[in-house]
Amino acid sequence: MAKTENANERFPLMPWLVSKELGENLRTWNPWWRDEVGPPLPEYRRWPFRRLVHLVQKGMAPATVLRGARRVGKTVLLRQVIEALLGEGIAGNLILYVPFDELPTIAEIREPILNISRWFEHEVLGESFNACARAGKPALRATEVLR
Repeated sequence: MAKTENANERFPLMPWLVSKELGENLRTWNPWWRDEVGPPLPEYRRWPFRRLVHLVQKGMAPATVLRGARRVGKTVLLRQVIEALLGEGIAGNLILYVPFDELPTIAEIREPILNISRWFEHEVLGESFNACARAGKPALRATEVLR
């Protein structure tokens, strides 16, 4: 019989991945981890909303890119998609939202997407993204990257 592992055995403590301040900021930007709601959003859904929800739900591609000029509503659209997924019963701990432009402490991290993803696996999911996907509950990583 196979040995059952707990999260700490699968993911040795890696405090260097993100600073305590960044970890707290990520928890603030992801209120659904605490079964809380996010900020109010407009009820109006722009034309890409349904398509984006469909792409995320069906897992049509390993990544879906939402791009456009500044101040056209990408963040609102992304947050509306998250709200819709939560409304359909997707567990909050399966959704990671990272607004890179709102988190200045990210600049301190050498490989921010990789390290934040590893931190999320350890601190929030309690298992790897692959384990979640194999269990039929893929995690969503929603990030905003500005250059």
